[in-house]
Amino acid sequence: MGLYDKLSQVPYIRDLNNAATDIKDLFGVEANPYSVVVSHGIHHNCYYDLIIPIPTTVINMIHAITGSTISGATLSERLNYFCTEVNVPATSISSTPIRVGGESIEIPYDRSYGEFQTTFYVEGGYADDGGMTLKAIQGWLDTIYPPITRNFAYPDEYTTTIKIAMYTTPDGNPIFGKENIVILNLMEAWPSSIQAAQLSGRTGNEPSSFVVTWKFRYCIAGDMDGDQSTLSG
Repeated sequence: MGLYDKLSQVPYIRDLNNAATDIKDLFGVEANPYSVVVSHGIHHNCYYDLIIPIPTTVINMIHAITGSTISGATLSERLNYFCTEVNVPATSISSTPIRVGGESIEIPYDRSYGEFQTTFYVEGGYADDGGMTLKAIQGWLDTIYPPITRNFAYPDEYTTTIKIAMYTTPDGNPIFGKENIVILNLMEAWPSSIQAAQLSGRTGNEPSSFVVTWKFRYCIAGDMDGDQSTLSG
């Protein structure tokens, strides 16, 4: 049984009053959830943008170790285009039981965020322009803790706001263009590690990739500064 067949078996979705959903189509007409799913489909996990503005100090470090003059906007686009996988970070609210009037209830006292991971391909090219995805993250780590000076940098020198933006379709709406349906803003984010990348064999055609683990302080959902589909910086 396909997805649409399964949805049609759910009375709540099939028979729900259109006006109660507050779901409207492109022309503002109230729509039934089932018809919306049939006409618009379900979000596919390949429709996303990973927007990583590169801090200025990191750009300077990358220029120093590579001799390149690549811009921050270009690096952000490279990381987005060559990101083959990203995990949406987990979040949870911690609570403790408090007894009130003989009844124990859970009272929240903290909110925590898990780290998340991204997987990047290593792009090819000439020596002065190839492998910039790996060079960028390595330069970022060198900014946080330079191996020569061994002095840790200040957080405002290496943290950034990473945006995970889930959008509708690759080509976008013909009227409105690409429309982001979910945007997560990961505040004060920074790369904490690069997992080992394996290079094996002298034959074969497997693409080279590496995994980056990121930490961040907190997350804000929603559009914070306009069109998230346009990279700038």
